[in-house]
Amino acid sequence: MKSGRLRALAVAGAKRTELMPELPTMKEAASKAWRSLVVGLLAPAATPREIVRALADAVAKAANSPERAKRLLEQGAEPVGNTPEEFDRQLREEVAPGPRC
Repeated sequence: MKSGRLRALAVAGAKRTELMPELPTMKEAASKAWRSLVVGLLAPAATPREIVRALADAVAKAANSPERAKRLLEQGAEPVGNTPEEFDRQLREEVAPGPRC
């Protein structure tokens, strides 16, 4: 894209990317094919909350470290590092039954 040989039409994430803020999301571009890519860490349901919280904090700290955040952005991904509750809500919304493309 930087060379001009490719033209980006939209970003597949839920929000615009810091890399190219002028680029609309697929949802903004009225695409019914919008889906985001979620990468996360899951634990068994019986895992104590304090362990889940400690893992979430460690992952968020690593994902948002300056070096890792820079590498993720270069690859077109944006670090989030949300709470276990936010991630649970996000997963439920992403996999909820609904209309498909």
